[in-house]
Amino acid sequence: IPKQPDGRKAHLILYNIVIKEKNNGHGSKILADIVNYANENDLIVSLYPVSQKGRTKKQNKRNQMRIESFYERFGFKKEKSKYTGSFLYYPKN
Repeated sequence: IPKQPDGRKAHLILYNIVIKEKNNGHGSKILADIVNYANENDLIVSLYPVSQKGRTKKQNKRNQMRIESFYERFGFKKEKSKYTGSFLYYPKN
């Protein structure tokens, strides 16, 4: 497995994951499992949330704020780069 510049072996990328049943704990369970896996395997995790089709800009903005808060609860940090809106998680070892 190729190493990243910071010496880690891999980088897990999550993109366009949709959980249709909201507010029942499925997203929290999945994200907790991902964070635990990243910690156990020394992986960086990148998340790239996408806007949902059919929503207004105001609805997407409100949803974006809710998503940011959700990811931050699990230790993700908003990335300030060319990938606007992405989040990074660095394992705790």
